[in-house]
Amino acid sequence: MQGQRNISFKIRNCVKKSNFLKLVLVSLMFLFAISVILSFKKTLTTEEAWQRIYDEDILSRPYTNNIKQYFNKENYVSYVKKLQTGDGYFLHKSPMVYETSAFSEILNCIGEQPSKNTIDYIKSLQVGTFGFSETSGESPWTSKANFGVPMFAWFNISIEKKDDVAKFFKNFQNADGGFGSITNYFSTAGDTVETINILSYLNEEPKDVEGAVKKVKSYYQSGMITIFDYIETLKKLKYNFSNEEKLDLTKKINSSCKFDIKSESLEKISSCLEVLQLLNENIEKYRFVTENLTVGNDVYFNSALCKIYRLYNMTNNVHDELLLFVKNKELPQGGFNLREVYVLENSFTQQSMFLLGKLNEINNDKFIEWLLGAENKYVWELAPNSGHMVYYFAQIGGSLVVSNRTIPNEYGILNRAENEFSNALVDRSNYNSLRDLKEIFDRWMLLNADPKNIENPVKKVFSFWNEDGGFGDRNLSYMYATEWGVRVIYLADKFSTYKNIQHESWLEKIRYKTANWVKSAQNTDGGFGVAPNQPSNMQATYFAVRSLYLLNQRPKDIEKAIKWVASHQKEDGGFAGSLSTSSDLLFTYYSISSIIMLDDMKTWN
Repeated sequence: MQGQRNISFKIRNCVKKSNFLKLVLVSLMFLFAISVILSFKKTLTTEEAWQRIYDEDILSRPYTNNIKQYFNKENYVSYVKKLQTGDGYFLHKSPMVYETSAFSEILNCIGEQPSKNTIDYIKSLQVGTFGFSETSGESPWTSKANFGVPMFAWFNISIEKKDDVAKFFKNFQNADGGFGSITNYFSTAGDTVETINILSYLNEEPKDVEGAVKKVKSYYQSGMITIFDYIETLKKLKYNFSNEEKLDLTKKINSSCKFDIKSESLEKISSCLEVLQLLNENIEKYRFVTENLTVGNDVYFNSALCKIYRLYNMTNNVHDELLLFVKNKELPQGGFNLREVYVLENSFTQQSMFLLGKLNEINNDKFIEWLLGAENKYVWELAPNSGHMVYYFAQIGGSLVVSNRTIPNEYGILNRAENEFSNALVDRSNYNSLRDLKEIFDRWMLLNADPKNIENPVKKVFSFWNEDGGFGDRNLSYMYATEWGVRVIYLADKFSTYKNIQHESWLEKIRYKTANWVKSAQNTDGGFGVAPNQPSNMQATYFAVRSLYLLNQRPKDIEKAIKWVASHQKEDGGFAGSLSTSSDLLFTYYSISSIIMLDDMKTWN
């Protein structure tokens, strides 16, 4: 009996100890939870809040996980090192639609075809049924289709799903007869002229031709388009000018054109002659302008010269010279590019090396010296002393931050941001307002500045949030607008949370709906389109992965996405925007960043 009592006592004692340990453990967990909550609720300073947001971004620090399994890292590093010049910048020209169009116009004028590489590049510009891009692998814009579609017509290149492409552009016509575009729903003079030109090359007409005619006339009367655009656009709409209209327009052209290459540009003379011919005027009396005309070194001058010679059936006189001029300017990989070194692409290249932990493999001090040389009163030029301004401060500022360098003219940058902030809130265009607001928030973060009326920009961004979960106009969601929208909401929500500012759960509001829309744009090959049911596109894939990362969501198939991106690495080590084109600095950054984010997603619970 005594032994049983001892055993019973021991059991009760063990139970008590067990309960005590449980109580201690629960108490510790409770205290830990309270400390976490108190820590989370602590109001941070503005600098602390932005610094925490910056530090949480996977693209703000070198990535330490092993990603060699996906692509040849050594080849990439070697590729970048070879591109850096003694002045610090990275020199690698990629073809662009503007210049390729200008040179192609000369080839079309003299009845010649581009090389196979240039034809392949032109083909790569189509981005599904949404139109055409600035260069292979980028997202589509209406203005780029205005360059792309004519080239397809000049060289008898088949447009995939041509009827769907035509329908896509026709749908931008508004009730007032004018046209909006991918990036805005309201009618503008530029979008109207460009879209009518696109439809003309597609052998299509607007849904409402009469309405389009009236709108073009109103633009001309209000001085929003030139007399040249007015006549050419109405002709494309098959409008018949009355005799009175012809007489009036002919007088205006003759009074404004001197037909003198010493006092006006050859491009203007060419335009004057072309519209006079459209009005059935005899231009023979102006044949003297062809006298002493010689092929020059400027593509736009030579294009105008060719057009003038064509009007007088004299292209044989300049055929060989123009053909040689074009061939000498063509890039080895096909296409054309005359622009100067682009600061933005250089910043992307430097940050790619930073992300891979290879910044010490390049002369970063020399690069930063070059980059700072392109700064001009709080804006950046395309290159030092280029005279052409760009303003992608978020990317350029990022290059300075990862190099532990002070950002110059902070006051001017923030002052400009404040002015642009006000404009972005009233701008009806989703492209301008979303891009500008995203850019402004990034500036505030990099410069540790206080945001202005944080709820107003969020409200503006939500005005472009569509029922399907994506961002854009007219219920037309597309990937780059979505990433910009997500980015603004993410930064605003995080900043308000860390500053303990009372606000709606903006990020939670969009998290699943927007993520589902983005996920639905992933194709069976692993890449993402600019929208669901659109072909995979490198820029769209980067924007999709970036959006999902900020939303703390994963794509349907991470492995396929990684393989698709990695397949675009070329033998030289760089990445291309499409499988048929060559390495490009911008798409190399998109590719490496996408792989890093996707690989990190694999570690999420």
